[in-house]
Amino acid sequence: MIEGDHGTACFHPDNADARAAIACQVALQRRAGGDALVGRRLYPLLSEAGFEAVRVAPIPVYVDASRLALVEGFIRRTFTAMVDGVEGWAIAAGLAEPARFAAGVAALHRTAEPDGTFCCTFFKASASTPFPENASDWPERRRHAGRFARPGQPITVLSPDWL
Repeated sequence: MIEGDHGTACFHPDNADARAAIACQVALQRRAGGDALVGRRLYPLLSEAGFEAVRVAPIPVYVDASRLALVEGFIRRTFTAMVDGVEGWAIAAGLAEPARFAAGVAALHRTAEPDGTFCCTFFKASASTPFPENASDWPERRRHAGRFARPGQPITVLSPDWL
């Protein structure tokens, strides 16, 4: 599996309003039962869930003007669009003032300019389901990635092309 971690975002030029807008997205996702910082917790989560042979590796995504496809596809259309998409909820929840949130989104767009940079980290995890000691445990298969994982079978997920 591959999970992001919004807390790893770093960019140039750095901007407090952009960080505050990202924090709004993290807080709203937490309130909805999600975790925008889950990437850093994949190893303990999978281990505590009983998976074996857990491996986690960071996958940094670095974008500057030399990688135009990522400037458009990742900075503008993925990360910044995701943050911008929670503006109404962030304001309604009292997490942000409209002007400051708009300034934060503008600052994130600013990282897509020729002298800007953006970096964040995804985490790729792999693990195996434990082989049951008792064959009667087989019906208790775990569901993962939209399919059943058989005991002892490694879990693999293909990476998107941009990682």
